[in-house]
Amino acid sequence: MRKRPTTLLLSAVSLWLALGVAPPSLAGFDEKDAKRACRKRLAAEGYDSVHEMEVRKKGHAGYKVTGRIKIKHGKDKAFHCRTERRRVGDIEYKGDFGATKAARLCREALLRRYGYRHVRKVSTQNQGKKYFKIKGRVRNTAGKDDHFTCRVDDGRVISIEVTPRG
Repeated sequence: MRKRPTTLLLSAVSLWLALGVAPPSLAGFDEKDAKRACRKRLAAEGYDSVHEMEVRKKGHAGYKVTGRIKIKHGKDKAFHCRTERRRVGDIEYKGDFGATKAARLCREALLRRYGYRHVRKVSTQNQGKKYFKIKGRVRNTAGKDDHFTCRVDDGRVISIEVTPRG
C-alpha cells in the first residue's frame, strides 16, 4: 500500500519534533545568521577581510550588523548591513569608500569590456549620495592615451565616454 504525500510530510515533521530538531523552514534567524548573511554579501562584492562585527536586533525580524572591512594598503572602513526576514537589505559604507568602489567599477569595465590596456584615474567627483563621475586617461591598443568620463550610479556603471586625445 502506497502512502500519501501528506502522510509522508506529517511523518517527517513528527520525526523532527520527536528528535527535538526544528525543520529548516521553521528554524529561527538569529544574530549568527545575520552576521553570516552580511559576510556572504560583502564577499560577493569582493571584500573578504571583515572584522569587529557587532549585531543589534532591529524590530521583529531584522538585525543591524556593523563592523569594519580591510581595503587597499591595510586601511579599514566602517560598514553597516541591515537584514530583514532572512535577507540582506542594504549595505552602507562610511567615508570615501563609495568613490573608491566607483573608480574600481569603471576601471574593470574599461579593461574588460572595452579592451584598454592601462587605465589612469585623474579625478572622482561625488555628484550625489551614490552618483560618481570619474575622469581619467586610458591607453588604447595603438599605445596612445585617450580621455574617458565614466558615470556610476548606485554601484552600476551607467555610461562611459572615451574621446581621443588631440
